[in-house]
Amino acid sequence: MKKIYKILTILVLLITFTSCETDSALTNEDLIIGEWQVVNKPYSSIKYNKDNSYDGSNKITGSRWTGTYKVIGHELVENTLNDFGHVYTNHYEIIRLTEMELAIRDISEYSDSNEIYTYIRSN
Repeated sequence: MKKIYKILTILVLLITFTSCETDSALTNEDLIIGEWQVVNKPYSSIKYNKDNSYDGSNKITGSRWTGTYKVIGHELVENTLNDFGHVYTNHYEIIRLTEMELAIRDISEYSDSNEIYTYIRSN
């Protein structure tokens, strides 16, 4: 009888520990951090890297453009770039965001809603 209780206790403990959520689940806020290389930008053949930092700042590598970004919920990124006094703010819908790929659609009011930008992680 003691064996059965020991086995049941072990099973309960295993079930309890394996069903607990872990902190290792990455959110969009976590996944977007890092350096991304553009592989598809509608209406442009210019290739560049975009570096998103933990503090919400970003920069376009090799250019004078710097700015900020924030993930709003799970589906929207707001990106503000400063080009020597000219500030541009765009809103993007997250189409796909994994550890290695980022695809966003520009949903700013002045853009074509079908423009999808694709990036791959470069670091």
